Amino acid sequence: MNGISIALLVGDHLGFQLNKKHDSMKSLFVALALVMSFAQTTLASELLIVADLKPVQLDPEQNLGNIIYGDVRVDQGEKSITLRLQPAMTPCPSGFFCAQVMPEAVEITLPLVSVEKTACGDTYIASRDQRPVDGMLTEIKVIDYSRALCHVHLVNTVMVDYTHQYFDRLNFREVTLRSIFGGEKQN
Repeated sequence: MNGISIALLVGDHLGFQLNKKHDSMKSLFVALALVMSFAQTTLASELLIVADLKPVQLDPEQNLGNIIYGDVRVDQGEKSITLRLQPAMTPCPSGFFCAQVMPEAVEITLPLVSVEKTACGDTYIASRDQRPVDGMLTEIKVIDYSRALCHVHLVNTVMVDYTHQYFDRLNFREVTLRSIFGGEKQN
């Protein structure tokens, strides 16, 4: 139920009738409901970014497979970023009959740790650092250029940088695996 219908129900419940005396009060409720519903819509669109993605550069060491598309969802209300990647179907050799089953999408959800808004784009970073317990640092960085005021030629309005970092104990070095995706904002 939106703000307009609530205001009309409240107005009817309080006994407002369509006459000259109460038209101004009912108009006030309707105007207030319109302003509230517009503010809620604007706030919801500010808190959520959804974009369709295509692979730009995949790191083969990340074992993501043959990603054909994906999407990213930055939810500032929930304080999380979700990256969903869809691998391609396994190819069937010519002359054979194979079951073509779409593999399950890979979904990574991380807590949002940083938001930086500048004139050249908004940057959202989500990460989980499990290196202290022999794990890896997993990070998703989303850059939204849809409101950028800088004069830069962009192919994609949203760029996603998906990074893994861990310590290789056999070779005594830090290893960074990075894949980049680009796409268009849906909202």
